[in-house]
Amino acid sequence: MTRQDLKSQAKDVFRRRFKAVLTASLIYAVLALAVNEFSSYAMGTSRVLEYITDMLNSIAKDLSAATRFDINEYYSDIFRLLNPVGIAISIVVGLLLQILFAGYKWFLLSSKRGDEPAPSSIFAVFSKTGKLAVLIILQNVFTYLWSLLFLVPGIFAALRYSQAVYILYDHPEYSALECIRESKRIMRGYEGSYFVLRLSFIGWYLLASLLMYTALLITGVGSYIGGYVIPIVTNLFLLPYVYLSTAGFYDDLLRNSHTQNDDLYLK
Repeated sequence: MTRQDLKSQAKDVFRRRFKAVLTASLIYAVLALAVNEFSSYAMGTSRVLEYITDMLNSIAKDLSAATRFDINEYYSDIFRLLNPVGIAISIVVGLLLQILFAGYKWFLLSSKRGDEPAPSSIFAVFSKTGKLAVLIILQNVFTYLWSLLFLVPGIFAALRYSQAVYILYDHPEYSALECIRESKRIMRGYEGSYFVLRLSFIGWYLLASLLMYTALLITGVGSYIGGYVIPIVTNLFLLPYVYLSTAGFYDDLLRNSHTQNDDLYLK
């Protein structure tokens, strides 16, 4: 199948299961936004951060008066990054969001295969929290280690590991390392094809970003429309389109993993 075929297939599945896919996308988008907001609030109200910020208040006040520029928020951003409480919250929240996202991808894969999972099935992923957490951590660690060599090896590693979450869905008996090894095996020779497929959606992501920033400029920074409504609405349509397409790519990899069809996605 070509990229165009994958995208056409994704649209067909979206139309066939429009209500269920839209509901699942809404659940994921709202929860992801809520968890991120909670993370930002928790880090911003950390006692350690407050203490450090209070110590610098007098300096910040003098500098702000002299430069007519409020630098308090930039002090807060710097120390939030250095704050161990904030770092711990960021790691836990990031892991939680990736696990939830895996559940969303599993829902789309099942829908693409002709099943009719309920939107609430995205939460079934938490029954495999332990194994998924290990898988996600290993993927990130391995990708980071490859990135230390150079940017390109890191990107290449991320592409090779990209199917591991899908493999865990099909083979819950596999360990995290087995999922990664199998992903590397079936992706051998198709890293470039997957990269181009993902890159082909960049126009839609740019359009979504443009809509969000335009709304922020019109309604004001911090507005609910620009900061919350627009991202959720765009994700309702963009996320299913992208990840139904990648689910189709995975299924084609499975069909071709033994024959190694060199013509796959060349068009």
